[in-house]
Amino acid sequence: MATLNIVLQKFAAFRFVQGKTRLLFTKYLLLTNTVITVSLSGTGDALQQYYEKVQKRQKHWNSVRTRHVCWTGAVIGPMCHFWYRYLEDILPGRTIMPVMKKLFLDQVVFTPVYISVFLIMLGCFERATLGEMMHDLQHKGVVLLKADWIIWPPAQMVNFCLLPVQYRVLYDNTISLGFDCYYSHVKYRTDQDSELDRNVVHWSSTHMDEPDEEEYDEDEHLHGSVHLREFFSI
Repeated sequence: MATLNIVLQKFAAFRFVQGKTRLLFTKYLLLTNTVITVSLSGTGDALQQYYEKVQKRQKHWNSVRTRHVCWTGAVIGPMCHFWYRYLEDILPGRTIMPVMKKLFLDQVVFTPVYISVFLIMLGCFERATLGEMMHDLQHKGVVLLKADWIIWPPAQMVNFCLLPVQYRVLYDNTISLGFDCYYSHVKYRTDQDSELDRNVVHWSSTHMDEPDEEEYDEDEHLHGSVHLREFFSI
């Protein structure tokens, strides 16, 4: 009898959790998708920073940077929520033709917007100038877009073919956890690399006009050779 009561209690608990989970993915779907995107975006940046610390490229965890990345998720999460619902409204079904059309629109229309929002929001948080944000869009944005076009088409085929619309943002964020690390890598490590490149260019430009001892020695040697040839030609 005691065993039966335990089984019934566990079953009741399971049904309770199942009911609450169903509410998260029906009535509170927008909130659920937003929280998922915020939390996994921040997790991706934290993992990337941990990797940088292991590689001795970074000394301390930058909590402000992670908070900024989380805030991008607060905007991108609702964007993804409404985007997937819109695609399902205009192209219902999971057969090959609707799926291919969804995939095309997702990669050509939504992905550039997604990347632009990510970079612009981070630029605003960091008080970057308009020129700096445009530079990020033209360089880092292109790098991220190319990577997206390699990774996401097969992943989105699975998303559009197999999953109901209410679970697509969850799937999207689960797959993109590793990709969020790459987003942070491109955004922040490229900044340091670019700064190094600028320092190298600056050093080269400041030292270009300085006299070089070896060049002067060579010129002196050539000048002496000319005098020797003139002496022997007399």
